[in-house]
Amino acid sequence: MISAIRVGLRLRLGVLLAGIAFALLMSPAAQAGGLPDLGVRFLPAPEVVSPGSQVSYSIVVTNSGPVAATLVDLHVASRNQTTFPFGSTVTQDLSLAGPPGWSCIFLALPPSSYSCSIASMPAGTANFVFTLRTNSGASGTFQVGASVNSTPADPNVANNEATINGTIVSSVPALSPARLALLAGVLMLLGLFALERGGRMSAQ
Repeated sequence: MISAIRVGLRLRLGVLLAGIAFALLMSPAAQAGGLPDLGVRFLPAPEVVSPGSQVSYSIVVTNSGPVAATLVDLHVASRNQTTFPFGSTVTQDLSLAGPPGWSCIFLALPPSSYSCSIASMPAGTANFVFTLRTNSGASGTFQVGASVNSTPADPNVANNEATINGTIVSSVPALSPARLALLAGVLMLLGLFALERGGRMSAQ
């Protein structure tokens, strides 16, 4: 009788422990621990650029692990663009270059963007360079955005997007020595004229 009770208690304890173990394995923390953690960021770049110039941005995609990420896709595009006359955008997206193993294409469907993908990304980093050109005569601000995702989905999406801003400012042309001398002469004459006029007014 006593042995039967002990067997029953052991069975119940075994079922209880198995249930606890299953619950722990299926918890969000345990599930996240078995999935990759992707992230994307921009390296520092000049915030002010000139019209008609080519600008490159370095982008770093990170897989913090602990396992490889599958079907990884990086999207990059300039957006929130200020427009100038005739409704043209201030920038033109030129290219997105990635490391070996990544396939990069241009997506023409609006909104246009570049996409780089890879079947499997192990834990580590991948470096990309996104290049755009500011249109001649353009001015204002623009923003470059990057996002990364994978399948299965990344459980931590807080670091899956990044942006960097830019401002297009026309540079002031430098004055040649001859023009500086001419400007100095004009300012001197204006100064003498002002002194002479002030002397006449005081004499009156």
